[in-house]
Amino acid sequence: MQALKSDFQSGEHSPSDSIQLTQDEPWELGGIEDDTDVQYLVEGWTEQGSEDTLTPLLRHMSAAFSKYPGHAGLISLAVCTINAVHCKDDLHQNRDETPSVASELLQSVFKSLAAIGHKPKLQQKALKIVAMLLKRYPDHLPRTCDMNSLACLINEVSSDVETTFQAGRDVVEILKLLDQHQLEELSTRGVYKHLRRHLSCYEGMEAQKYEPLVLGVSMLTTITPCTNEILVEDIHIALIHAARIFISSTAIQTVIWNILALHCQESNFFIDKLLAEGVLDAVGHALQQNNQETMESVLRFLIACSNSTPNSLWKHCLQHDALMKSLVNAIGGNSCGGEDNIANVCGLLASMCECGSSPKVVEYNLVSKLEDCARQFPRTCSMPAIIGILGLLDQFERGHPDDKDILKACFFSENHHLFIRDMLSNNDVVSNSFLVELIYRSFVNMLKVCPPHYMPNLWSSDFVSCFVASFVRDVALFPKVANILIITAQQFLFGIESKAPVEIFRDLGFHGAVTNVIVGPVSQDLLTETIALLYCILSKYQKYLTDLKPLLDCKMLDAVIQKALTFSDKEWESDCGKDICNILLRMTGSIDMNKELFKRQYMDKFLEMLGSNLPPVTQCSIINCIGNIALSGYEAKQVLMDRMIHHMMLDTLSSGEPYIIEASCRLLQILASVEPFLHAFLEAGCTGLTVGLLEYYRSNPNVCCSALGLLAVIAIKAVCHNYTSLEQILDLVIKILKTATNGKLFGSVTLVSLIIGDLDAGIVKLREMGVHRPLAVAISNTLYKRQSPNLEKWASKLIEELSLYTLGVSPTAVIQRGIVQLYKMHEGDWQPNLTSHRLQPQFPVSAKLDEAAQQQLSQLGINTSEPIFRVGRVYGRTFGTCRNCEMDGISEELVIRPHGLTPHQYQCLINNGWYRRGGVKMFRLRQNHSVQCCDWETRVSVEKFDYKLSKQYSKVVRKMPMARLTVQLLPTHFSQDAFILYNEYNFKKHDKTAKSEQSYIEHAVDSVISNQTVDGIGYGSYHQMYRLDGELVAVSLIDIVPKGIVSAYMWYSLDKKVSKYSLGVYSALKEIEMVRELSKTNPEMKYYYLQGWNDGNKKLAYKASYPPEEFYCACITPDWLPSLEAVKEAKEKYLQEHTHDQNGHPSPTPIAVQTTDKDKKVSTDVLCSAFEKDRAKYEQLTGHKPDVSKIVVCLNYTTYMYLGEVFSTFGVDQSQKEIMERRFEELLVAIGPELGSQLVIDLKICTCQ
Repeated sequence: MQALKSDFQSGEHSPSDSIQLTQDEPWELGGIEDDTDVQYLVEGWTEQGSEDTLTPLLRHMSAAFSKYPGHAGLISLAVCTINAVHCKDDLHQNRDETPSVASELLQSVFKSLAAIGHKPKLQQKALKIVAMLLKRYPDHLPRTCDMNSLACLINEVSSDVETTFQAGRDVVEILKLLDQHQLEELSTRGVYKHLRRHLSCYEGMEAQKYEPLVLGVSMLTTITPCTNEILVEDIHIALIHAARIFISSTAIQTVIWNILALHCQESNFFIDKLLAEGVLDAVGHALQQNNQETMESVLRFLIACSNSTPNSLWKHCLQHDALMKSLVNAIGGNSCGGEDNIANVCGLLASMCECGSSPKVVEYNLVSKLEDCARQFPRTCSMPAIIGILGLLDQFERGHPDDKDILKACFFSENHHLFIRDMLSNNDVVSNSFLVELIYRSFVNMLKVCPPHYMPNLWSSDFVSCFVASFVRDVALFPKVANILIITAQQFLFGIESKAPVEIFRDLGFHGAVTNVIVGPVSQDLLTETIALLYCILSKYQKYLTDLKPLLDCKMLDAVIQKALTFSDKEWESDCGKDICNILLRMTGSIDMNKELFKRQYMDKFLEMLGSNLPPVTQCSIINCIGNIALSGYEAKQVLMDRMIHHMMLDTLSSGEPYIIEASCRLLQILASVEPFLHAFLEAGCTGLTVGLLEYYRSNPNVCCSALGLLAVIAIKAVCHNYTSLEQILDLVIKILKTATNGKLFGSVTLVSLIIGDLDAGIVKLREMGVHRPLAVAISNTLYKRQSPNLEKWASKLIEELSLYTLGVSPTAVIQRGIVQLYKMHEGDWQPNLTSHRLQPQFPVSAKLDEAAQQQLSQLGINTSEPIFRVGRVYGRTFGTCRNCEMDGISEELVIRPHGLTPHQYQCLINNGWYRRGGVKMFRLRQNHSVQCCDWETRVSVEKFDYKLSKQYSKVVRKMPMARLTVQLLPTHFSQDAFILYNEYNFKKHDKTAKSEQSYIEHAVDSVISNQTVDGIGYGSYHQMYRLDGELVAVSLIDIVPKGIVSAYMWYSLDKKVSKYSLGVYSALKEIEMVRELSKTNPEMKYYYLQGWNDGNKKLAYKASYPPEEFYCACITPDWLPSLEAVKEAKEKYLQEHTHDQNGHPSPTPIAVQTTDKDKKVSTDVLCSAFEKDRAKYEQLTGHKPDVSKIVVCLNYTTYMYLGEVFSTFGVDQSQKEIMERRFEELLVAIGPELGSQLVIDLKICTCQ
């Protein structure tokens, strides 16, 4: 009241401005003579005023302002009165006319103020009236308020520093009640400018006064763009200093950082100015207050800066350790005061990670901090954490090498993959598709830079299970982000090099989830990535699981084929088309899988694809797939022949593209392995077409190689059985061999030559055409050997066979050396017959000699009273890989073709480890890559064997229906029922195609031994025929020799009605019993020979199940061993001798065997060879070293000479001489001194071009 009185007495108004209010008419205005009247008026309005008097009060006050504008006393009176009325709790604005009356009063005040002029104190009081009225009627007055008058009022008040701060709260109250449009009007009328110019007046100012000012500025900042004018004013400097001064005022701190954040969002220049003025010091001080509201506003400011100029911000931030520690500690110690603040800090640190500073990332342990926050607050912190980690991973591609090493140490020493696992398994995280995408993107980036030593951590069952389960879930829930999921899965699976995690992929249905992606419509990019992933799945399953049936069960192949049928030529040429071709080829890459594919009728689907319009390269792949399925067995081949596929393939040979010709030749080659089909090919002119291809495509190695493969089948099948002449084929092969300029082509034609060389006439023809010369050149050609890894092996083998069977002599030398008679034979000049049977010599060769031969041999020291040991051909050594393990290791045999062996000679060979597999060749283990993989010849000691001691064998004997069974022993012969049973057995048991009668005779009828009867025992080769109820159910091919019976081969019915009798076991027991019976006549007959056995080969395990048995391996032991325990000891002794020196110190001598197959394991074991042991044994028995020069050879079946004489007479070149000496010495010591003394080897003299 005193202020009011002083105002009235201040003289700021003239007496004429007096207002009188009579007591009789209390609401009529009259002159106010003194302060008593004013006091009465105030008391009356404030104390007696009520709901009924408020509206008249406002109306009369409005009238008073209109009548006496600019009356200072009236303004003071109005302020006091309205304030008093506003403070009364029982006054409510119930009447509708009250807001309108208040609006009138507001307008009157504005009019009154217009007449006052610049009177800050008076205007300050007027501002309070406005604030109180607006606040009392917020729903009405703000809409009707005159913004121009209000702006003028605020500007007048804020023209003075003191009144600005005094009226600050009223200004804030007014601004809060205005809408955005009204605020914009005020700003355009200078309110914002007037207010912000006082921001620098913080010195000595109380926080409660400064707070309204910055709050008002903040409110106008939200609707005012950051102009150059604002930047020039440098209000940011004032705000930064104010933030330092009012550090303990939460309200001021909050408003200041909000203002700065708003400006930072609009101007990068503003941010640079802030950084230059040291704003980060103020930020650091603010963060240290650990106040939640302050933290929120500071973080908002930093986020605004980071969003606008992240590199500039973090360049400065990283120089403020206190600030960085505050941020890191905020999330590490959970001092932010709330989850949202922690999320914001995570976001800022993530931004720093993206901008890069690897040393600081490690120093502050940011990766671990971000991961912990994401785990604790997955809903809000997982996204910024993952973004930050993504940023760090991106630095591996664009960062400094030193930074990469630092980051690797950070990521891959903290088990970062566990964070990926936790995120994938968190329901709060994986419910958001964007987060899911970020997680997988982070993981795939991690995989790109993951060091090899860390990869096994990702293969743990826990992590792999989580990943696969998450992938299966997410790829179905979030199809829009399927692309990154597929890419991540591909990258992960591609790097796995272990069986266990691949099994988890299979067991959790990973392949099914991927297949479902391409079942429906998909984009080309997604299809490409998915097909690539399917190919990766197939590769891993094939490598580690072998069983691909799960891929068929989930209809993967169906989905791929269905997509492929819709492809255009352009799509086939893309990576996706190539991957589909690779998938199809890999799916048909094994016999077992092809059987399953044929069973599920995929052959029809491939034929459907072949019938569509495919580009040549794709058509080639489909034909190869069909060929692969055809390899599954006879039935698949029969289906193709029924579909007349061979006609289509033959057509392509004359008119197709090179790619298709290549594949067609291969398919025809597969089908031609069945002799009835070969007849159809020959009738269709296949031979002529193939020869034509070789002529036309001489410069295309791929086509030529495929054509040569087909030609090889024709040669080995057709020629051997007199279907066609070899002459034309052999001439072309030799021509290509002499003119080939490509290693791959040279290798293929060498292989074909090697196959043809199995024919005596073929090898002679090759020698006559001089193929040994280009072969020798090719072996020394490094480029050729790179182009064809097997070339050296094949060429060496062919040269060896040429050297061991033929002697090349020029026509001139024949006459000069006087050896024309060597070309004379019993019935005229000897000429090679190119249509003769491949294993039969031109003339019958026998151990029985005529008088002239006996005379020649006697002169050479051969005892002609005893049968000679005649070898029709020495094939030398075979090449092959071990059949007893998965290693790509050496496994070689010596091979010979003896003529008319006597039973005693056959027995001598068996004693020395030789064996036959049927047919007329004898084999002996030469060397093997491993002690464990060497085969052992096996024989049962019949005297001590008793089947009754075995429950299994006793049961077999008891089950056999003896009354229905008949067993007949006959010399080997051809019979139709045995031939039919033979083909049925090989098809059902071994899935081999049917053989012709001639092939059957070669294997199961022809023999190396001549049947003869001595002392009532018929020695030789026999068929033991087993019949049930008169039907042939089994045939056993056996050789009866002086010391027992040799089991060479057996075939039997696989019908369930018959197989239940275990005919294989029963026949062995029966033959053991035969030996026992024959021993009554010949006591020397003690053994039943089961031949090759190896303890690591399950197929051969049965051969060691007839104890007691004896074992012999030429590579390991010089004599037969009495038990399996002795075998084990012999192996250990051999390893000890060959891996340790004489003093027992280790001296390993591993043999590293190279391979061209990346999926093959390479053997590095100790090589086992028979030669040294054989030679030592030979020298022990004879007392001298083997003399190869004294070996007797027979030239062209007429002339006998020492090998040494042959060398000198025919001028054999040094390379052939070395081969003959080496291999003939191996043969001599391998057969032993007894047979060696009677050895005669056949050789052919050829006139070379």
